[in-house]
Amino acid sequence: MKGRTLSIPVVILTVVLTSLACLPTTPSAPGEPTKPARTSTATPSEPAPIPSAEAGEPQPAAPPHFSPGERISLDSIKMVTTEAGWGLSGPYVLVTEDGGESWQELTPPQTLASPESARAYAAFLDEETAWVIFAQDDQIPYDASVWSSADGGQTWRPSAPLLHEAYGDLVWAEFAAHGSGSGWLMMRGVYAGAGTHYAMQLLRSTDGGLTWTSLPGADVGVDYTSMVFADADNGWLAWQSTGAYGAAPPAYALTGNGGATWEVRALPAPADAPSLFEDYEYSEPYRLNVLSVQSIRLLVGVFGYGFPPTEFAGYLYGSEDGGASWQTSPLPAGVFAPDYDLVFFDADNALLLGRQSYRTSDGGASWQHLSTVYWDAQYSFVDPLHGWAAGHMGDESALVRTTDGGAHWEIVTAVIGP
Repeated sequence: MKGRTLSIPVVILTVVLTSLACLPTTPSAPGEPTKPARTSTATPSEPAPIPSAEAGEPQPAAPPHFSPGERISLDSIKMVTTEAGWGLSGPYVLVTEDGGESWQELTPPQTLASPESARAYAAFLDEETAWVIFAQDDQIPYDASVWSSADGGQTWRPSAPLLHEAYGDLVWAEFAAHGSGSGWLMMRGVYAGAGTHYAMQLLRSTDGGLTWTSLPGADVGVDYTSMVFADADNGWLAWQSTGAYGAAPPAYALTGNGGATWEVRALPAPADAPSLFEDYEYSEPYRLNVLSVQSIRLLVGVFGYGFPPTEFAGYLYGSEDGGASWQTSPLPAGVFAPDYDLVFFDADNALLLGRQSYRTSDGGASWQHLSTVYWDAQYSFVDPLHGWAAGHMGDESALVRTTDGGAHWEIVTAVIGP
């Protein structure tokens, strides 16, 4: 699946990206699975075969699928400096060294039955280190391998087969990492039928992605919304758990042994709204940010039943003692937490990113409005000022960037370099 060229005239999309006219959001239905969008409606074919190379044997990147000068559309972006970063376009892995203007394809040599209905899931740790796993027709084969690179994508090594146990109508993967050696892979599946049913399996690698070990003690939630690790031992999970399946405070779990076991805890209601969790059908945690083992931030969204919900509110939660106690502050009016990204740079400075974006310099006690846009996006910031977004508006997409912390965005014409 080659990158789609943008058909909207640049001048029109520029107005869309910077317009201060508010377009109503279209939030996900409460209780709907937080899963990636399908990339194809094609009839499912046989899963992609596992590479024939021995596990750990380095292989060069696959031959490129794009031509020099070809415009590309990115599904996601991860910048690690103001110049260097990674991107995904369907099943293809790309790197940039000039802030996103030109790209080189360096995809692992995975055999794919149909690239048009394939997708890559990845973790990009720094300029040199990456892990990638592939799905074909909404499925990740149980014996799939994770490809790892330690040289910026020039060569890739397949892991031993995962033999994972996550199944469903749709199966996908989410990574978390600490350093270049320790990593976690959440395999996730969802069935949609008489109700929505989830499957998951958490695996861990301690050797840079060459082998992955199942951690059955992580099966503590249902529909996971966030997973982060502060170091090789201490990590956090959050999930959607309340609503029609039983009213309860929003829950999270933490581990101090790398994910082998987890302690489930409930969040307290805000001091200024003690009945908050009883006043709404849904009360869910999102967007974990871990500044250190003891310093944690997350969003809590509360909302009523309905699609889209007509009544909702949100709070920022922060802890400086590993979750023993929490400080809370309300989010700006109109912020529906499931639709927003939260990026903390330090204990005081953070961005709340969505169709209405905000900045705080006092740890969330107050928020300054930055911009209003028409598009939804996946964001990547390297510091409080410099950020990129893989933006989507209907069937159209564009790569945009900011140099003033999200107050203004400009289109980046992303092309394959010579």
